[in-house]
Amino acid sequence: MKNILLIGALCLGAITAVNLPARADQAKAPSFFNAEETTVDLAITYNVDEPRGIQDAFDTDIRHGQVGMQLGGTYWPAKYFGSGFEAGVNSIHRINDHVIDYTSAVGRARLPIQITDSFAIAPEIFGAVKRDFDDGLYSTQLGARLNARFSENLGGYLGWRFEFERHKTDSQQFEAGAQLAF
Repeated sequence: MKNILLIGALCLGAITAVNLPARADQAKAPSFFNAEETTVDLAITYNVDEPRGIQDAFDTDIRHGQVGMQLGGTYWPAKYFGSGFEAGVNSIHRINDHVIDYTSAVGRARLPIQITDSFAIAPEIFGAVKRDFDDGLYSTQLGARLNARFSENLGGYLGWRFEFERHKTDSQQFEAGAQLAF
């Protein structure tokens, strides 16, 4: 009988402790990556052809690439998943009669990690469908990036993506950018 009372008292204590409200004087730590946020990205890109495919992606000569720019936006309806749109220029040294070289529709997944009250990171993976305006062809992309936030609205990122082409040479893109969140 004593054992049953002891177990009952322990269970009641555990349930009470779990359901206690937080103290009013305790401030909630900020979350830098939230649901229902919109991010706007501006990046400098470095594009390199990869004639041997993804199996040799880390054995590529990066000396003959092109510097480009990219502007994108993503809406995050959930904290971990979002979708967006990107537009960019493959080479800032070769501007065509159309200013934008490509657009992409992107699906993203991230894992936010709050490091301190003033710094957070979010590793991210994404897939995209890209339309190239030079030749009118579509391609698919797969990539990853590391987002860092220094406040709720300002951050930066480093990224990499591989572009799978059907009718021309595959390519890689390295990105470094700034990010605003609203």
